[in-house]
Amino acid sequence: PGATELVFDFPATWSVLIPDRAFAGNPEILSVTVRGDLTLPSQCFYGCSNLRSVRLEGAVTVNWGCFTNCLALEEVSCSPQVHLENHFDSDGIFENCIALKSFSWPQATQAIPPNCFRGCINLRRLELPATLTTLSENAFDRCVGIEEVIYGGTVDQWASLVFANQQAHPLNHCGYASLIIGGKPLTEAVFGPEVTQINTMCFFNYRALEQITFTAPSVEIQAMAFYRCQGL
Repeated sequence: PGATELVFDFPATWSVLIPDRAFAGNPEILSVTVRGDLTLPSQCFYGCSNLRSVRLEGAVTVNWGCFTNCLALEEVSCSPQVHLENHFDSDGIFENCIALKSFSWPQATQAIPPNCFRGCINLRRLELPATLTTLSENAFDRCVGIEEVIYGGTVDQWASLVFANQQAHPLNHCGYASLIIGGKPLTEAVFGPEVTQINTMCFFNYRALEQITFTAPSVEIQAMAFYRCQGL
């Protein structure tokens, strides 16, 4: 009670176990910094209503519901080694963090967990790494305010992403958002000769796309790959 800043920075030789819901509902916590190889358990900071800033530095593992209902959370920074975990039937890690406006995924991320940003209605800006392969169920459900998605890979890599369902797509509610690939908004997609398949829902609801060009002799376009691409 009375704490405003929590800093976890233990020697590497220590074995530290934090129990589930360890700080849940604490209104005094304003910021959290975690350094090193540490696991934040399920619902660790659930409902910390005044938590505004989180810094994750090192090989930190974050479990389901860790920051769910942290309604004042505005800033989250993650080092490349951070690992986010969740389950389909669990609270999302940042679910209902309605003050969160931007998020940059750790550079080694391969999958966005289920329900991760569900209900983050003011999320405006996303940075997704080239290492990403899968966006899991409901990852961006009810994220109605996304304006900019910055992708670190190529348009060929984007075409191979796996979207578990419609609510996993960051453009699901935001067809007029900018998808930035190669440093500029994507309006023309030219796919290399190695691209023989455009995965399901890859360009779902992306209305700024005006032209597509295939260079492979045969390309399979899967279901809803260009659904609602009204600019084509």
